[in-house]
Amino acid sequence: MPVGGRGGLVSIVVFNDLECPFCAILHAHLREEVQRNPITLSVEHVHFPIAGHRFAIPAAIALECTRTHGVYGQMLDTLFSRQARYGLESFTSLARSVGVRDTAAFSHCTDTLKIETSRIERNRLLGLRLRVRATPTIYIDGWRLSRPPSQEELAKAIQRVSRGQAPTG
Repeated sequence: MPVGGRGGLVSIVVFNDLECPFCAILHAHLREEVQRNPITLSVEHVHFPIAGHRFAIPAAIALECTRTHGVYGQMLDTLFSRQARYGLESFTSLARSVGVRDTAAFSHCTDTLKIETSRIERNRLLGLRLRVRATPTIYIDGWRLSRPPSQEELAKAIQRVSRGQAPTG
C-alpha cells in the first residue's frame, strides 16, 4: 500500500521487516523525504519478514489489519517507532493509539489471519523472486540500491532519478 503520494514522479519500493532496526531508520528517512516532496514521491511498503524476528509476522498482520480502518500509514509509523515495545504492548493497543475505533474487528482480523498472511506471503515470494536477501532493500524507479542510503544519499538519489539519471553515480 502506498505510504507517500500516489502516482508520484519518483516511485520507491522498500522490502521491509517491521522488526528490523535498519528498516525503522530508513522509514524515518523516507517519511522526511515524503514530507519534503509529497507530490514527487510514491513509497510502497512490501513485507519481507526475516526468519528469527519473532514479532515480524505478527506486526505485519497487525499492519495489514489496519487497511480497512484508514490508518495504514499511521500504523506503519507507529510500528517502526515502537519496535522496542513489541511483546510488551499489544498490537490492538497500538491500533487503538492510531485511531482504530473498532478494535473488536481489528482483533478478529489479527486472529483469523487468512487474507493478511496470504498478502504477506505474496510480498515475501516477490522478494525472493527479486533476490532480496536482507532488509531493508530499496528500489527507486526500478533501480535497486546496493545498500540502505543515509538521509543525504536518499535525497540525492531522489533528485537524480527525478532528472532521469541513475540514483547513484
